[in-house]
Amino acid sequence: MWLISSFSASNLFSLRLSSATSSGGKSHLIPTPYTVKMALINASFRWDGKGEEDFYWLRPLKIAFKLPDSIVVNNSFVKILKEAREGDETYQNTVGLRQYVYWGGLLYIAFDISNLQDLEKKRLQRLLTMVNYFGKRGSFVQYQKQWETKELSEDFSVEWQEMHESRASQSIDKGMVIQIMDDMAGQSSFDAFNSYSPTRLKLFEDRVFKTYVLMGVKGATSHGYTHYQSLPSS
Repeated sequence: MWLISSFSASNLFSLRLSSATSSGGKSHLIPTPYTVKMALINASFRWDGKGEEDFYWLRPLKIAFKLPDSIVVNNSFVKILKEAREGDETYQNTVGLRQYVYWGGLLYIAFDISNLQDLEKKRLQRLLTMVNYFGKRGSFVQYQKQWETKELSEDFSVEWQEMHESRASQSIDKGMVIQIMDDMAGQSSFDAFNSYSPTRLKLFEDRVFKTYVLMGVKGATSHGYTHYQSLPSS
């Protein structure tokens, strides 16, 4: 059983890739599972302060995404301050790449609620209505609606390791978008993600990376932008 929630963008979206540098700030097209779970935990703290309790059932949730109908990634060069390597100056002026993403349509986020208890499911339904941004605080979103379904349509994302060989070959042939996204590891503690805890988050142990196939293809592109189009389910 899946719970699907839809969101519209109130602003341009931006979430830097984990591999991005300060000078090359490439962005994800959509939020990652890690980002979605952190947004729900944040909503829980703001609602009734039970973010730590909710963390342990939110952490293992399986999440899938359905892309907006159209996505445009804008490439912008901005002035930034960078730590100087030579001389007496502490910082030096330079330029960096920043990407801002426009969503032409709704983003759909699906949660596998098969293993949730009734109270946990009700809390998830409530928390989703309280999410107002993903990732960077400037990437505001507006909750729209939610519903339950037994199975997801084929236009939702799939983890690469879960795809059948034939479907994986079709995805490559069609040029579908493949992105590496971060998520929470199954045995991680809350302290690893708590900014106020001395416990340090460990990559590949607490925060893991998974390859997702997003049901969309690249369209027109130039030095200033790249356009992506979602694929309808067959």
